[in-house]
Amino acid sequence: MTPPADAAASVKIRIAGLTKTFPTQGGLHTALDSISLDIARGSFCTIVGPSGCGKTTLLRILAGLDSASSGIATIAAEDLTKPINAVVFQGESIFPWMTVWNNAAYGLSMRGEPKAHIRESSATT
Repeated sequence: MTPPADAAASVKIRIAGLTKTFPTQGGLHTALDSISLDIARGSFCTIVGPSGCGKTTLLRILAGLDSASSGIATIAAEDLTKPINAVVFQGESIFPWMTVWNNAAYGLSMRGEPKAHIRESSATT
């Protein structure tokens, strides 16, 4: 069954049959095994699980820092002149002299977003 056109348009992130394997000395290790998920535009999604379950691997693929072994992961872009995603790393990759809010807003300010838009974006999270 094909979803209605408006339902397809409301999908911001589509993950379909996503698999990621890594070679190890003992053979292939499967970090992600046929993950499928649609995340609607404007929704809030969290990824939780124990250490080693594939959370970071999934986020690295979505950010374009890694590639899937099979399947697809796409993020709908409204403005093709702007990046569709950004990454904020944990720990030592933050600016320790900045507040949490300023660290989170840093990417938007580096994109040249107006301060009012940055404040508005932070108010919706």
